[in-house]
Amino acid sequence: MAAVTHRVTTPDTGNLTNVSGAFTPSVGDLLVVFVTVEGNTVDRTLTSSIGGFTFTQIRKQLFRTSADAVYVYVSAALVTSATSQTVTINGTGSGSIISVYSVSGMTRVNSAAVRQQGGQSNQTTGTTPAPAFAGNALTANCCIGAIANATNPAGMTAPGSWSESQDVGYTTGAVTGMETAFRNSGETGTTITWGSTSPSAFASIIIELDISVPPAGTANMLLAF
Repeated sequence: MAAVTHRVTTPDTGNLTNVSGAFTPSVGDLLVVFVTVEGNTVDRTLTSSIGGFTFTQIRKQLFRTSADAVYVYVSAALVTSATSQTVTINGTGSGSIISVYSVSGMTRVNSAAVRQQGGQSNQTTGTTPAPAFAGNALTANCCIGAIANATNPAGMTAPGSWSESQDVGYTTGAVTGMETAFRNSGETGTTITWGSTSPSAFASIIIELDISVPPAGTANMLLAF
């Protein structure tokens, strides 16, 4: 069975390029990283301080009238050395929040590690986040999600049976917050409803990781929902 571990979350109020705090994953882990970026919504690259270890951008959602974005990335390989590292988000923009997870028990990597994904953009104050997958999640799979909003801290309550990892923010520049949460197994729903309304405009993003072992010689494909 796969298991999710929150490694580090770093609010950084400086202009990009921004860097996470240091973390040390375990050998065999898949890395999943959520990032908010203030003031610029272009697609961008996430890199590790470990040379040659790369990430794929899986999804992006916009908030604060499409001025800001929240992204999710998955590593293109499993961790081969339990070495302290950081991740860096490139490009232009103001403050960011970088939240790093590691997932043990995975075989698939890159976009093939994601069975399905969902999200919401430009949601209004006082609304309950409820991103949806295209189909029901499989009970054995891990699910991870994030809410990005305009509050410090984000002030959110995780979905029922999910575990909240962190709820942080910053006030320099445009006030920004992010809450992330996960469920190791047992999720069979399509819509993932958070346990509270958002105190400010927000975006949501969810992914379901595929813990199955791909058949030998078969290319793994992302279900792009």
